[in-house]
Amino acid sequence: MSRIFPQQISAPGSGDNAPTEGEYRVYGALRDCLQPDADFCCWFEVALGPARKRRWPDFVVFGRRVGFCVIEVKDWRADQIRNFTKAEVWVGARQSGNPERQAKKYGDWLLEELRRHSIHPDDGPVPVGRLIAFPFISRDDYRHRGFDKVIPAEMALLKDDLDPGSESFVGANEKAFAARIAAVQPFACPKLTAEEVARIEDVLWPACVQIPVRAGGDKESFDRQVLYLDEYQARVARTLQ
Repeated sequence: MSRIFPQQISAPGSGDNAPTEGEYRVYGALRDCLQPDADFCCWFEVALGPARKRRWPDFVVFGRRVGFCVIEVKDWRADQIRNFTKAEVWVGARQSGNPERQAKKYGDWLLEELRRHSIHPDDGPVPVGRLIAFPFISRDDYRHRGFDKVIPAEMALLKDDLDPGSESFVGANEKAFAARIAAVQPFACPKLTAEEVARIEDVLWPACVQIPVRAGGDKESFDRQVLYLDEYQARVARTLQ
């Protein structure tokens, strides 16, 4: 099972904060295809930025060998789209911004969040790529309607890509999704240390962990050291004591 947070989400239509049907499908696909799980972490609607400038991208995927990928999900159907340009999209009578531009803004906020917490890997910056998910548009329709002229097909997660029964499923093998992320990165990801990976994950999903009382004179020091580790990191830390 992939490391995806939160570990469960509500069903579409179950409340004001429920995911859309498309987000729910993407969540399920990512849960199954981000392998090996030690290399990847994924967050759904993770909050970025200080209190007055919070932003919530649909999905942020982090791979220690490939970097970040922001995924913006659109529940559009091909026959609903009247006009699709690099600036805007008309879906029925409603105008929206181009989703790639939206994903780029989220990527910029993500980099700012890392800078705000003074995360500067020794071997260079971590790349941020972007994918746009269209869970209800097939690859054939995407190309037939010419949408790939606006957002290249390699930057789109389409209905076929998210269907486990399809030959193009992004989770077809352990390397399939990592290859999709690497293909949309602006540059190669530097080699990250375990400490840098832990700091990045802690910035995006901090958690206060309740540690059982330990015997011995160093238990207070140990408890302070792991207080802000997430559940996975804390478990690993305990095994090393």
